[in-house]
Amino acid sequence: ALKIGSDTVSTSSITGVSEDYFDMKGYTVAQGRNLDYVDVSGRKKVCVVGQYLNMAYFGGNAVGQTLKLNGTTFTVMAQKDSQMEEGGTDDCVFLPYSTAARLSFTGTVSSYTMTVQNTDNISEAKTFLENKLYDIFSDDDAYTVISMAEMVEQMNSMVNMVIYILA
Repeated sequence: ALKIGSDTVSTSSITGVSEDYFDMKGYTVAQGRNLDYVDVSGRKKVCVVGQYLNMAYFGGNAVGQTLKLNGTTFTVMAQKDSQMEEGGTDDCVFLPYSTAARLSFTGTVSSYTMTVQNTDNISEAKTFLENKLYDIFSDDDAYTVISMAEMVEQMNSMVNMVIYILA
């Protein structure tokens, strides 16, 4: 549960990330500093909040303030720069994945986000990952590898089907 002051916030997404996550997703920091390697390796109790939380709960001054996740106090290191919408993509808290794994009580990471430098190599990268995961698990039901290109293709297919049905 996320608690800011005396308020319990239930709409926010809480995500454990590496120091490279913002660069991978093309996110920028509006104020403060992004998470860094030392935060991840040291399982620091620091976080980055989205602009919605920054404005709605901290009056635009989240950096240096604290919030609680499952009773553990975190210091806000930065606020993510983007639009403001409750329950949207900016109603979020990012913390080091090492700290998130510890907070989850399982100590495990459930998903990974990866990026390729050249989009022409997406299918090769996906095949490489699937082969490496199969080497580890020996069971292709133990994992799923999904590319954003495939997700977009599936969404376009569904939208086209709906258009066809409506027409």
